[in-house]
Amino acid sequence: MNKKEMIREISQRHNCTQKDTKKVIDAFLEEVMSTLEQGNSYHQKNFGTFKPKFYESRTGYNPTIKKKMRYPQKNKTIFTPSVVLKRNINE
Repeated sequence: MNKKEMIREISQRHNCTQKDTKKVIDAFLEEVMSTLEQGNSYHQKNFGTFKPKFYESRTGYNPTIKKKMRYPQKNKTIFTPSVVLKRNINE
């Protein structure tokens, strides 16, 4: 499912316009991204947790070019599904 399909599905289920549904979804996603950019985690009960994780720069080996490389520091977003979500997916 992509964003457009999600907007259509939610607007049909809740009898509202796709335009209004898109505004709500966009606002929600902006808030989650803003929270993660500030270094905080976002937890949604019965769904899961999004956490930012910082990785230091490191030296690694690239087997394609057969040389050691320096990988820069970076931030990643880690998603941990809740127990309820895992159980529902595995049923």
